[in-house]
Amino acid sequence: MSKQKKVPTRNIYVKLLINLIYNAMIDKIPVQVIGCLRPGIITVIAFPGVGMLDGGLLMELPTEIIPVELRMPNSEFIVVCNRESGEFTQVLSKDSSK
Repeated sequence: MSKQKKVPTRNIYVKLLINLIYNAMIDKIPVQVIGCLRPGIITVIAFPGVGMLDGGLLMELPTEIIPVELRMPNSEFIVVCNRESGEFTQVLSKDSSK
């Protein structure tokens, strides 16, 4: 009998994404808006399409840093993260990030 290879679970991918963000190895994070689930907070999926079942990682961003035209559900944009502080400093449209 051959041993089956263990397939990493979603939790491993989520932990990896969290580590990449919090260790500031990534300064531009692609996101897709889910919606405004709490006042003053926009809930987004970071790294949409990475992982299982459309993947990604849920994140909450303050409404004031996101331009009005990008707050609609399914809007996609880039969030710029400060490498030193880990804070989100700027939002770029998906087209301007190239």
